[in-house]
Amino acid sequence: KATVSVLNWGAVRPPLISTMVKWGVLATGGIANDFSCALQAEGSDRVAVASRRLPAAEAFAKRFGFRRAHGSYEALVADVEVEVVYIATPHSHHYDNVRLCLNAGKHVVCEKPLCATYWQTEECVALAKAKGLFLLEGMWSRFFPAHKQVKEWCADGSLGDIVSVRASFGFKSPPDPNPRLFQPELAGGGTLDVGIYPICFALMVLGEPKQVIAHGRVNKYGTDDYASITLVYNHGRVAQLECGTNACLGNTAVVAGTNGRAVIPNPVFHATENAELTALPSESSVDPLLLQAPVQRFTEPLNPSPLPQPYADAAPGYKFFNSQGFVYQVRAVESALKQGKRELAEMPHAHTLAAARIMQEVRRQLGVRYPWDRSSGAPKL
Repeated sequence: KATVSVLNWGAVRPPLISTMVKWGVLATGGIANDFSCALQAEGSDRVAVASRRLPAAEAFAKRFGFRRAHGSYEALVADVEVEVVYIATPHSHHYDNVRLCLNAGKHVVCEKPLCATYWQTEECVALAKAKGLFLLEGMWSRFFPAHKQVKEWCADGSLGDIVSVRASFGFKSPPDPNPRLFQPELAGGGTLDVGIYPICFALMVLGEPKQVIAHGRVNKYGTDDYASITLVYNHGRVAQLECGTNACLGNTAVVAGTNGRAVIPNPVFHATENAELTALPSESSVDPLLLQAPVQRFTEPLNPSPLPQPYADAAPGYKFFNSQGFVYQVRAVESALKQGKRELAEMPHAHTLAAARIMQEVRRQLGVRYPWDRSSGAPKL
């Protein structure tokens, strides 16, 4: 079971947000579209959106009911009514965007990964703490009911002692139509884009590892399109993880214990609705293959979107499959801000930093370099 420490601001806690949380959205791409769909579905207060092209911001604002559109990110953070900013730019821009928002006194929810490198991640977390502001790496899967149920099964002893974690996230994506994944200057590659999901799943179950072992394939563009990652823990526990942007993986997660196993089926990291626990009634039960063991199934259906614009393989209004699952993250953020919290137990800063360390070590072993990498790298695990 992972131990999570959440910062206690005590007597220095900033004033609470007592009314509706006032959102700003930075960028107008596909993921901003889907997050704004969730804001709209939740009835959240949508104050302003910004793009580097004002017409794009104006069209986005009209579509999703934002009161104002800004033609620069600087104008968005200068908007006095905006309290929290959702950052939806490419990975390569997160460091600058997060610092822009924090230095303007805005709370921040930034799409994963928080930054492209460990040192950038560390600086942003330190800046948020110094300014007393909320900062969340938008690891939306941490808020899925199915994932939270698996975490509960792990914590309450249903599985016995945890032995291993297996998780994967991968798909086939050629350079056209998604060139970002193949560009080191945009922090492309499978590890940062999709590997962070199984890494964060392992962190949720087992905590931070003592060793990282990575093997994989680097394409001609200099980014990784497949990686096999082993996280080694004390007491013989391991996490076997896979990720890729040119690999049709199983997209499932399995947690194995001495008394049972928990499974989240495909699509594990796309707001899956289901999880399954198969466990012996007691440690003395004789059923080594769990062929007769009782099965407990958890299901929480996603609400369909009320928005009218359909996209292939997605709920109406959304661009990506099961993106209506963003509502769980929206609810958690709004509740936290109203309570004066500055990080969330579901995705604490310690896990954001640990994921950044792991991903940097994976890239080092694979030979993937970004323009922002420093020779000192990240602290050893």
